[in-house]
Amino acid sequence: MEHYGTPIDFLDNDPVFNVTARPCEAGEQYTEDLSCKPCPPAFYLYEAQTQPGTCKECDANAICYGRNITAPKPTFWRSSPTLEIFTPCTRPESCLGGNKTDAIGQCEFGYQGILCSDCVERFSRAGLTCS
Repeated sequence: MEHYGTPIDFLDNDPVFNVTARPCEAGEQYTEDLSCKPCPPAFYLYEAQTQPGTCKECDANAICYGRNITAPKPTFWRSSPTLEIFTPCTRPESCLGGNKTDAIGQCEFGYQGILCSDCVERFSRAGLTCS
């Protein structure tokens, strides 16, 4: 083995270097080799892991884009971007689902609110239908 460099004769002990890495962020798996790996599509993590673990598998009623980006599938709704409960809509066709930039989901035209079950202004209700 060859050594390159100049020895430092005036030091009594070998130098000690402390190396710290950034902690994993939400959407990253803390791996067994102590690195951070983004959760792939079909998996997610809303909280940062502080111990080695795994990403969570996507709920059957959700779309998981990887990292911490999730949205409800059409016919489902949720009340906040990180809630892990996806609720079936009372009128399924009123809930259009979400996407990468809309984590709660869109309501069909004429509908709004919780479970997309309220009529928007100037619409009236007949049963479950707003028109």
